[in-house]
Amino acid sequence: MLDSPYSSLWNVIRELGKSKTKMPEFILEHIMEYIRRSILKDHQFDIKELELLKKINKIEVPIMLVASTADSFVHYSHAAQLYKEAAS
Repeated sequence: MLDSPYSSLWNVIRELGKSKTKMPEFILEHIMEYIRRSILKDHQFDIKELELLKKINKIEVPIMLVASTADSFVHYSHAAQLYKEAAS
């Protein structure tokens, strides 16, 4: 069961930045890249690689996606993308 699943963490961060701040997109992108590099340096982990959309069709057990159009954190379109990819 995936509750409020995201197709890409990077896209969720971008969407939240756009919706919660009035920051110009190019500044937001620079901040996101700075955070990404910091995490990569300190933890050897690239947050851009958290893309369930690229991996969902490899899951071999039943999947239940739970999402809401009222979710203010992860837009329901992520679950719709995952559903479409899992079905293919």
